[in-house]
Amino acid sequence: METLKTEEKQKIEINTIIPLQITTLSPVCIKSHEAALSPIADYVCDGGKIKIIDSKKFQQLLSDEVFMESYIEEVINLPQQTTDKNKKFLDFLKSHNAYEESLFSKGIDFKIEDNPVQIERHIHSKGKAFIPGSSLKGSIRNAMFYDFYKNKRQQVNSFLKQREDENQRKNPEYHKKSFIINSKQFIKEAEKFFDTKEKNFYGHFSLFGIRDSELLENKTEAIEVYRERYNIGEGELEIPSIVEAISEQTTIKIDFFIKNSKLDKKVISKIGHYDNVKDFSSKGIFKILNQFSKDFINKALIMIENDKLNSYQEQLESYLSMIESFEKENHTKALVCLGFGKSMYQNSIQLAFDNIKGDAIDKIKKEAPTTLFLNHFTGESLGWCIIEEYSENNHTDYQQEILKAKELSKSQKIEKETIAKEKAINEEKERLIKIKEELKVSDISEKQKDDIISIEIVEIIKTKPKKIIGKTLQNNEECKLIINGVKKTENYNIGDIVKVKLAMKEKGIFKQAKLIIQ
Repeated sequence: METLKTEEKQKIEINTIIPLQITTLSPVCIKSHEAALSPIADYVCDGGKIKIIDSKKFQQLLSDEVFMESYIEEVINLPQQTTDKNKKFLDFLKSHNAYEESLFSKGIDFKIEDNPVQIERHIHSKGKAFIPGSSLKGSIRNAMFYDFYKNKRQQVNSFLKQREDENQRKNPEYHKKSFIINSKQFIKEAEKFFDTKEKNFYGHFSLFGIRDSELLENKTEAIEVYRERYNIGEGELEIPSIVEAISEQTTIKIDFFIKNSKLDKKVISKIGHYDNVKDFSSKGIFKILNQFSKDFINKALIMIENDKLNSYQEQLESYLSMIESFEKENHTKALVCLGFGKSMYQNSIQLAFDNIKGDAIDKIKKEAPTTLFLNHFTGESLGWCIIEEYSENNHTDYQQEILKAKELSKSQKIEKETIAKEKAINEEKERLIKIKEELKVSDISEKQKDDIISIEIVEIIKTKPKKIIGKTLQNNEECKLIINGVKKTENYNIGDIVKVKLAMKEKGIFKQAKLIIQ
């Protein structure tokens, strides 16, 4: 990113606030630290909604000794592997006249095909979902680290080597395994690997912050997701689970702020001294977010090219088209992935090291998880959002934008496939022309019986015995060669090149050969 000029630094006021707007393109789940909802105590599925039980009111029901004993008996008698626990719990509440709307604190829509299991909850405050500012800041921070490592490889390598030498001096028994462990930490938790005294990262992320988003009411749904292992040739690994997530096409307001107190100015002066000041304008941050998302998507598309993940592929290709449009608009918007369901490539700076070779890095790549979570119904990944500066007049229908991007992506794909097909046809034609030219000057008179040669078909005999006849050069004269072993002459055309095994010479020349079926 561009370095802020001195006069630009002075213009920033203390805690300059830039209101941002997040629009979810796919469901976003930022997991709560609370326990998952149990299908036999915390919720019921009924009427197209998951109805969450008010824990205090359920405890009041359990204060009744008869109800308590019946409930315990019901739970104990449930088979451990039964798939309809929630239905049995619902039937139990109804049979004991406990199923009343007052029992439930809220209801959320659900998209679940299988029987309900534990539900991982999205983070809430006062009973309402929100996006924690730390989640967005974490994504920005990771993209900024990635941007630095990708563009300043020499400094990174020097730093790693310095750490390795320090460990060697401190511990004579130190060996490469320790470096691998340290390198893994470096890639997964880059910000923890540096201390505040490191000149390139002195107070770097203390200069800006992001507040928690506005609270959202009735904007979540329960969706079934499964984990997919890809690009390792071992088949699918599906682990179904249910998560509560903010629905797609939800617009959320969140504030980004830049700090510039007297203390912050001292930090800026130190960073400026090391020529490492980043442009904390929205466009500057959107630019690195777009680059990080773009690089990840390109990597993911390569990783899934041999897998049958068509919906996920279309999703990524459409997002790639959107990023290209953002680049043309000078990064007034950015594509970012938040929360649960991201792969290691999105949660670390591993992409920056993807083309580096070495024992430590290669071992990390080999051990790195290659999994992702997909929506069971759509086959698409979770967490994708568009972020832009907030405007009351912004009512962009991103669902239509995605559809347009998918159509554009499909047409571009068809165009590429057509061009590739035409190129392959032309290359094959050129190859055949080259072979034919070589055959014209290749004398086979020195060949031996059972030698294999390529030959051009010049005549096809369709009556029995079916034969094709090729043309050869022998003793500097053109000679015809009868090719036997042809079952279907309709499979061949004059001008085709076929491979044959030469028979014994007759009067010093080859007159017959046997077709080699390819």
